[in-house]
Formats: sequence, structure tokens, C-alpha cells
Amino acid sequence: ADVWIIFDRPEIAIDNDQNSPYFNSIYVTVNGLYYDSPDLSGLKQGPGMYIIRNGLITQKKGWDVGIQQPPTSVLIGKNGVLLLARILENEKVLFRSTDGGNSFKEIKIAPNKIDDDFCWVAKLSSTSNRGWFVDRGPELVMDKSTGRIYAIWADFNKCIRNDPNFEYRTRGFDYDIFISYSDDNGLIWSSPIKIS
Repeated sequence: ADVWIIFDRPEIAIDNDQNSPYFNSIYVTVNGLYYDSPDLSGLKQGPGMYIIRNGLITQKKGWDVGIQQPPTSVLIGKNGVLLLARILENEKVLFRSTDGGNSFKEIKIAPNKIDDDFCWVAKLSSTSNRGWFVDRGPELVMDKSTGRIYAIWADFNKCIRNDPNFEYRTRGFDYDIFISYSDDNGLIWSSPIKIS
């Protein structure tokens, strides 16, 4: 039988900080990739990352480096610190690496407003039973003049469950946009500010 896997949600970051020990490294993360060999949990596919450094491509399996879910954003902070952002079930998190992507420490950015149990789909319109997968973030960006890192994301105010008139039965409703920032290369984050 043919083996196939969805290879989607590619994100890329290039380390162009000349003070970084990983200068010119390229990081590509994906939602799903087929591993060269099983990861620590025995899986042959899942989230992961390719590191391109000095002409060599290295594959990193998500669970093996501490990334349980695929990131929604990738950023290189000061001095080559690699930052990957993701919404997990109960919070927004940052996976932070100071060793060029060989290992990551999980850091909490902010809690989710309500339990995130498959409420990432919104109804297309009030007259439709169709859904739209909402890209809630977080997205990361750095102000290069100050080094301040910003995270922005969408949170829903209500999770509607068991809707018999909706194709996915569960959906998020009434989304707001929030922003938070870090002045220490992603270690500590400000309280979220609602901007919409």
C-alpha cells in the first residue's frame, strides 16, 4: 500500500542575526511529515521541523524535541533563539529553543478564554450550515529596533456544541483579537490586551 501524509501548514524562519551561533540557519516547520525513523513514542509521522544549516538538512521529530503540536508561527529572536508559537487545549504557548532547534522549553503566553475542545471552526454565515477553520494563531513578530516580540491571536467568546444544523456540530462564536508582548526574548509575556 502507498504511504501518504498531509504535509501542510509550512512555516519558515531564517536566522540572519550575525551575533547568533546559528547564523544563516533555515528552519521549516510542518503540521505533518513522514519521519525517517520512529520518534520516541513509536510514531512514524507527525509534527516536525527541518533545519537547513551549512548545506545539510536535518529532520527533527516533534515529540523528540518537545513539540507536541505543529506551530502556527516561527520566529528567530535575538542571538538565534528559535521561537515556535501554538494554541494548545487550554493555553497559548511558545516553544523556545536556545540550542538551534535541538530541544525546546514550553512557555505559557496566555490562557485560552474557554476550553478549546474543537471550537476552532466558525459558521460561514447565519444562513449556512458550513464551517470555516479559523486560523487563530498565535502569530509572532519582532520589532528589530527594540527586540520586543509580539504575539497576536483570536479567541472565541462562546463554544456552541452539538448544533444539529452545523456540519461539524461544534463551533466557536464571537471572536476577539488579543495581543501580548515579551521584552526578554520570549521568556515572560505581558497580560493580553483585547484589540477588537
